[in-house]
Amino acid sequence: MAWLKSFKIVRPNTDTLFFDTPDNVKTYIKETYEDTGKCISFGTVFSEDNLTLTKSRVFNTKDDREAWEADSTIQSNRTALKSYCSSNNHTITGLDDKDI
Repeated sequence: MAWLKSFKIVRPNTDTLFFDTPDNVKTYIKETYEDTGKCISFGTVFSEDNLTLTKSRVFNTKDDREAWEADSTIQSNRTALKSYCSSNNHTITGLDDKDI
């Protein structure tokens, strides 16, 4: 069964940018997870006031999601995201991490 992982980021104002994953990491994700069918969808939704960004990713299986969580490139990007959010007064809240 597929696995959904989602979270939201809330920023204090629209003058503060959301974290932007570096292009090399985006390429890595595409080649390692999307092109191989391990990640079957990815989406982003902005709130009406543009203060909240919700991101969701659907993995083909729970094993694919666990591989994602264990991946050192993903872990490094997550650390950079958390550091950026902390430095810019953004809050991150996990929403879903479940079988769908």
